[in-house]
Amino acid sequence: MEKILEIIKNLLDEDVFLLDLKEDVNSQTLKIFVDSARPVTSDMTTNIAKTIRKSGLLETFYPQGYRLEVSSPGVGTPLTHPFQFRKNKGRTLSLTLSNGAESRSIKATLMDVTDQGILVSDKTGKDQFIAYDEIINARVVLEFK
Repeated sequence: MEKILEIIKNLLDEDVFLLDLKEDVNSQTLKIFVDSARPVTSDMTTNIAKTIRKSGLLETFYPQGYRLEVSSPGVGTPLTHPFQFRKNKGRTLSLTLSNGAESRSIKATLMDVTDQGILVSDKTGKDQFIAYDEIINARVVLEFK
């Protein structure tokens, strides 16, 4: 699987990130999840699938053929990369944090993003800087207006 990951990463544009790869050996299906700082469109995922197929590099792993699915992560998928946080500036996040000994959960608005962590503001308006290594889980809270 590591070899397949490397092959696919090398075929992606430099601003497109491979978030996950799932293989179903029974149905010979390879599911690839990508994200980018720019919006991930259906044209983008289609072009990625075409690039992977045209490369011919996966045929050695799937000599009987394979089904390829390329998509972006779903709405409830955790944020794991700084660029994903940047895309969601101004939105409310549900965060599970750890300081090593204990964990806690908060909901806060994402105010700023750096290479070291994020700045959030809680409902009282109190700002807090959170380093990435303190974040166990971060998800965007869906708000319906």
